[in-house]
This record gives sequence, C-alpha cells and structure tokens, in this order.
Amino acid sequence: MVPRSDRFPQVGPVALGEVARMDLVATARGTATRALMDQELGGEERSPRIAVETVHQAAVVPLVLAGAGATLLPRSLAEEAARRGAVALVTRPRLVRPVWLMCRRGPLSPAAQAFIEVAREVFTRPVAASPEDDEH
Repeated sequence: MVPRSDRFPQVGPVALGEVARMDLVATARGTATRALMDQELGGEERSPRIAVETVHQAAVVPLVLAGAGATLLPRSLAEEAARRGAVALVTRPRLVRPVWLMCRRGPLSPAAQAFIEVAREVFTRPVAASPEDDEH
C-alpha cells in the first residue's frame, strides 16, 4: 500500500527491491507482518527503511494515507485501505504468509470441531491469484 501520489497513480506490480527502497510504515518487531517485512525487504546487508513504527496495527493505514510511507498488508486489509484512498500495488514476487491453527489437546466442542474442519478446507486449497494479478 502506498499513499495516492503522482509516483504511484496506477495499480500494478512492483518489484520487492523497489518496495525495499521506499520509506515504510511498520508495526513493531514481533508482529507477523513486521517479520515478513524484515525477511522479504531486508537482507544481510540492508534493513527495510522504516520511517514510522507503531505498536498499533490500526494506525498503519491512516499513517499511509497521511503520506508517512508505504506498507505491506494482507489482501483483505489492502482492499479496505484502497477503498479509503490508498493505492494497492501487487508485489513481484507475490508474498504469501503462512497461517497456523492451534487448539488444546483433548475433546473439542462441536463448534470448535466444525471451525477446524472449515479452516482445513479453506487453508488447504491452493491460493488463487486474483484477476488483477493476471492483468499486469
């Protein structure tokens, strides 16, 4: 996600190397999105250019919209940010974050068991590319 500007008027693919050179808005170390940002945009000889760091995930999109920098967001949050005026750019390569589901040992309630079955169905399917991924 980037703030709307002359530099990024379009929605299109952007190389991770270009994102790594941008000023970024990030959550604090220890969050899944920050770990992905550090891993994918950093390297042995560089770290991401963190312009603003916040402990509040809810502050990230308003900071991007205010022009503080760009950020990486899961698709659902990126779609919401785009509705609010940010520009969603697809990264190349596409970033995918693993998801885990943990539960206690022993018998589960019927609702918990049903949730696990739905989660297994949803998350064992291959990730489908969005139509805009193919357009660029």
